[in-house]
Amino acid sequence: MREWGVVATISENTRVMPNPDTENIDCKAVRKRLGLTAVEFAKLLGVRVETISRWEHGHHRPTGLYAIRLAEIAQQATAKADEMKSQ
Repeated sequence: MREWGVVATISENTRVMPNPDTENIDCKAVRKRLGLTAVEFAKLLGVRVETISRWEHGHHRPTGLYAIRLAEIAQQATAKADEMKSQ
C-alpha cells in the first residue's frame, strides 16, 4: 500500500500544470512564421496533422508538454524573425 502512495506522489509532482504563457499561442501563426506545412509542423511537434488542424481551428488547445513545446518553438520563431529583421 505504501508503494502506491509513492507512485501517486511522483505522478502528482510531475504533472504539467497550465501556464498562461503557453495557453494563448496562435499555432497557425507560429507555423506560418516558420514557413512550414501542417504536415511538417505536426512532425516537428510529434502529433498528428489532425491535431494541428484542431488547434488551428480552435476546437482544442495544446496542453501539457505539447503546449510547452509549442511555446518553445514560438519563441525560437520570434527570435529568428527578429534576427532576420535586423540584418
